[in-house]
Amino acid sequence: MPHPRAVLPLVLITLAACTDTTVKVYNTAPTVSITSPEDGSIYQPGTLVEVYGLARDSQQDPATLLVSLSSSLDGELGTITPDSEGITYTALSTLSAGLHALTMTAFDDAGESGQATVSVEMSYGGQVVGAPELILIGPANDTKYGASDSIIMVATATDDEQPWDTLFASVVSNQNGLIWEGYPASNGAITAELPLPLLEGYHELEMTIEDDDGNIDSALVVVEILPDGRPTVEILSPTSGSKTLTTATTLLEGVVVDDVSEPDSMTCTWASDLMGILSSGSPDSSGYCGAGVSFTEGTHVITLLATDEEGNAGSATVNLIVTDPLNNDDDFDGQTENAGDCNDADAAIYLGAAEACDAKDNDCDGLVNETFTDTYDSGSSSNNSISAAYSLGEFSSGALWKSGKVSLAGLTLHTSADEDWFFFEAEDELFQNLDLSVTLSGVPSGASYTVELYATNSSRSSPSLKDSASGSGILKADFEGSSWDDEEDWWAVRVYASTWAVTSCAGTYTIELSASQSF
Repeated sequence: MPHPRAVLPLVLITLAACTDTTVKVYNTAPTVSITSPEDGSIYQPGTLVEVYGLARDSQQDPATLLVSLSSSLDGELGTITPDSEGITYTALSTLSAGLHALTMTAFDDAGESGQATVSVEMSYGGQVVGAPELILIGPANDTKYGASDSIIMVATATDDEQPWDTLFASVVSNQNGLIWEGYPASNGAITAELPLPLLEGYHELEMTIEDDDGNIDSALVVVEILPDGRPTVEILSPTSGSKTLTTATTLLEGVVVDDVSEPDSMTCTWASDLMGILSSGSPDSSGYCGAGVSFTEGTHVITLLATDEEGNAGSATVNLIVTDPLNNDDDFDGQTENAGDCNDADAAIYLGAAEACDAKDNDCDGLVNETFTDTYDSGSSSNNSISAAYSLGEFSSGALWKSGKVSLAGLTLHTSADEDWFFFEAEDELFQNLDLSVTLSGVPSGASYTVELYATNSSRSSPSLKDSASGSGILKADFEGSSWDDEEDWWAVRVYASTWAVTSCAGTYTIELSASQSF
């Protein structure tokens, strides 16, 4: 039997013969990340989606990794080759509508893989595929409007399956029925300006949007339309307590304004308690009502009555004292005046520079008899200078500002030295630009006229010429103000003949004034 110490080397030799000397290599899987788009991003269908990623491996060059991109909705989207830094890029333009899980996977040469996933929604903003969504912004419930007030419904519309500007929108009133149809803007904004007038009373206004699949959403608001008001009437001339003669033609002037009806759609009637109806017709576009009347002797209560399209009526009255110059010693000189005796102090007071006194056919009608020449250039109130300019009132409260423009027709320059002046207040506001435009047309053949636009003040002193035009045909003078200047309030317009023609006295011209303010 061998000694134990002799057995030990044999065992060691045997064990050494059974040992595996192969060296194994340790492998790790690639690492993957998606750097763009962010998880939860939303894109409109058809929009280019750019996918950036990073794929790296500890054992091999990133450029040798096999990288693929897939969608939970659209399946495999293709393979990508990283650059030497492991950066990947893919541009996708055909992703279908809906919620996508975009997965990027990288495989190394050993077959191990790593991946990353982000969610991307292809829609028009909704989180759930289906019906459109309508959010009504204004007006607020129980808002009250006058019969002529503009009513604008404002809302936003969204849909997750189609462009927002292809959604069909409508507004229905429980009183007037369907009153508006249209489409949102591309950003989903809806601005529905409702037609006027709406019936008096409460209206349930329902706005509805509908997509191509027939899905709808709606919102309801209740507003109140107040009753139509009566026209506002102001008599400009004569003033109450004025005096005139039976031999004179007295100019009646007034302005009418209504909250619904346009001025030229109304009726204005002049009447006297002693003579009945004197004149009836429609105002011009500025609301001006004028008439020339010869009155009987006595104290007249003059009424200007305005009636709008709905039959609402408004009125104003003045007292006018009319005397007969043939029967009265009005200046207490012991003589009975003759209306044609223009040297007589009393007759001169009444008649001023009328035709009966200056013996000229001022209005070219073939007669020398009138005490006024044209509507805006009359006898003692002749508008031949800025101090005597015909006043058009205030833009902010008068008919001129309401309509944005006024047209004065039938104007005449009666002699080569005649001038026509007009004066108005524009109520310029701070932080707004005042734009004025004066257009003159109808210059008589062979003549040349000049139109001038002046900035002035309330006392009409120190006028400053801002623009002018001369010639025939159509003449135009303009002014554009400054948003930092709120003192561009008072204005005057001058018209005169730079070249006179024999036909000028018989010809008439038209002047149009327009104004606007903008930020």
